Formats: sequence, C-alpha cells, structure tokens
Amino acid sequence: MVVGCGRCDRCAAGRTAGCRAAAKIGHVAFDPAGPLALFGTFGTHVHLPRTAHVTRVPDDLPDEVAAPAACATATAAAALAAAVRASGRPLAGARVLVSGAGMLGLTAVAMAADAGAAEVVAVDVDRSRLRLATAFGASRTIVADGPTEAPGAGAHAADTHGANGDGVGGHGAAGHGAGGHGPDGPVPGRAGPVDVALDFSGAATAVAAALAALDGYGTLVLVGSVMPSPAVALDPERVVRGRLTITGVHNYEPADLDTAVAFLVRTHRAGLPWASLVARPIPLTGLAALLTGHSTGQPPRLAVRP
Repeated sequence: MVVGCGRCDRCAAGRTAGCRAAAKIGHVAFDPAGPLALFGTFGTHVHLPRTAHVTRVPDDLPDEVAAPAACATATAAAALAAAVRASGRPLAGARVLVSGAGMLGLTAVAMAADAGAAEVVAVDVDRSRLRLATAFGASRTIVADGPTEAPGAGAHAADTHGANGDGVGGHGAAGHGAGGHGPDGPVPGRAGPVDVALDFSGAATAVAAALAALDGYGTLVLVGSVMPSPAVALDPERVVRGRLTITGVHNYEPADLDTAVAFLVRTHRAGLPWASLVARPIPLTGLAALLTGHSTGQPPRLAVRP
C-alpha cells in the first residue's frame, strides 16, 4: 500500500500512487528510531501515516479472502479502471484478454466477467491456473507452451468455447501474434482480436502477443512489467492507424482499495471461491520451506500466520 504525502503535485491531482515522496507500507526498512518504527508485515501492530487510506473490512469476510485486498485485488481494480479511462468505454460488452493467471490475473478475470465483458480470455503456461480462471469467469482459456512462448505462436487452446469480434483493427491487428480470425470464427489457440488486453505476466513475449491481439481502438494495460525484461518491438504505424492505447499501472489509488474490498465482500457472499486461491497458512517457522517449495498446481497465494 502506497501512502502519499498529500502535498505534491501528483497527490493534488489524485495520483497518490506516484507521489514524489511516497512511502510503501511493508516495504520500508526497519528503523527503530524513525517516526514509523512499526512498519513491517508480521507485527501485531503497524504504524500508519496520517495520510494513509483505511478501508473497513466486514467481520464476516475470512482472512484468506480479505488478505489480498490491499495488494492483488486493489491492483487488479486499478488495472481495469485504467482500461476504462484509456478506452473511454465500459467493460460491459468488451472482449478482454488477461495474460498471466496468477492472483492478480485471476482477480482481473473475475472483475471483467462481473463487469459484463462479452468475452474474457485467459492465457497462462499453467493448466491448473487456467482451470481456476474458468471457475472465476473466463469464457475461454489458452495454454502457452512455455514461459518464453508467445500465446499466438505455438500456444494452443485449452477451451475454445465463447468468442466474438469483427477482426477489424489497425494494420496487422487481426492477423499477427495472438490475434486473428479464420473464415468461420476465432482461430483456436489465438486470443484476439480484443478490445482490452491486460498483462500481469511481465513476460516480453506475452506483452507482444497482447499488443498484437488488439482490435482497432484497443487498449493494452501493462501491470506485470516491474522487472527488467527484453524490449518489445512496436510498430508505430499500427498504433496510429489502429488508434491503439498503451498504458501502465503500478500500485493503486485509495478508491481502488475501496473497490477491491467491496468486490470481495459482494462476490464472496455470492459464493465465488476466493479462499481456494490461498494456501493453508503455515507458521513463521516454516517460511523457508514455503519459499523454496512452491510448485505448479499450488494455489497462487501462499500464506503465513505467525
């Protein structure tokens, strides 16, 4: 959770996630002499700056459901909000691609489906994650062949039901990478064309495939690219002729946290199995084994209960 100073130009513009003097709760080095000595993750108490935004969590929301709210859920909410702002249209009726079906991607799948997207396509290298994506609202899933494989080049459809779109985009929008329709509809194993693409994987090949999947006036929101990675080729002519928009989301705003908690409360009460995405908590003494023993097939969120 980023806490803005409340005084700089970015905070004044409502962009506290990019505050010029931001502090990130849980990410600040311990300083027993500092004003916020209790600023860690596993403490019984945490100091909050006066400008910190607090959202109340109802007592009936289990810890396993509420815990990701101030991280994955709020960030997914920020990504979808960015897509709506950039595209100038609601997600209702839109064709949405989600690359990366970890905790953030699965949350984005659920949010897009809940918002009334016409199609939600999930792409991941892990079949177990894609089964979860289907349970959380994906209408179609695509298995990428490996961590370096672009979804449109060598990927194959795990489920090809449910798709639409006219395939009319800028130069090359429908026929390259992950985009494309055959004469009778969508090509199995290809994700596009889509109106909104959200990348949570951070893999350069996945970013390139998501960009290639965009239809005309499409929007690509990059969320997972938070570490150095290979550059992605960009065709400026296609961006111009296709009226494409590319934007990035890092951290989230207070309103996104409010949205996240409200969404979790409503969908949990409606029966969406959020708790299944979090592994059974282990004690702090088992942290080393948890960090080295994660493998395919486990829930996307691991948990520690001191």
